[in-house]
Parts: sequence; C-alpha cells; structure tokens
Amino acid sequence: MLSFVFSAIAVIVSAAIVVGLSTIESPEAAMTTSGGTRVVEIAGAVFGSPLVGGFLFVSLVFGEWRAFHQAGILLLIPLISVVVDGFLIFLIWEFFHRRKSGELKSESILHLDR
Repeated sequence: MLSFVFSAIAVIVSAAIVVGLSTIESPEAAMTTSGGTRVVEIAGAVFGSPLVGGFLFVSLVFGEWRAFHQAGILLLIPLISVVVDGFLIFLIWEFFHRRKSGELKSESILHLDR
C-alpha cells in the first residue's frame, strides 16, 4: 500500500513539473546545450520518467499518436502510471528487503531434484 502512495506522489510531482516546463517558451529561459538540445527538453525527459509506464500503455492500446490530443486519453496516463510505478516500487522494495533480511538464500528456494 505504501508503494502506491509513493508512486502517486512521484506521478503527481512529475506531471506538475512536466506541465510547468512545457509552459516555458521564451528563448532566454530555454537555454540550449552545445548539441542544440534545449535544457527544458532534457529536464522534461528526466522529470517525466515516472509517467513512462502510463504513456507506453496508452500508446500501445490506442496505437495512434492522434489519440493523445484527446483530453480523456491524456488523463489515463497519470492513472496508469500510478499503478505501474506502484508495482515497480513494490517489487524493488521486496527484493532489497528480502536480500537484506537474508531470505534470498539458496536454502529458501524450492529444490525439485530432491
């Protein structure tokens, strides 16, 4: 349950930052790197990473990029991202918890050859 709380916080903050960064349009505020990439685009990609799960799911299900212009479909991205991120946080947390507690030893694995 706690993993879904953390994922909801991550998705809400990520969505707010991505929306905030997308409103920056002035050339002075959007500095460019030596390769010509805008710093705002790089920051949007980094801070938007918690939204990737929902974005991939929606793009696979609806298939066309034109579907992203519909507000209802865009609202699915954060909702699905909370579920995907919560699941990933739970898996990672359980893996490290079991590793730290020693439950991932070979004695706790089912041996079918016995």
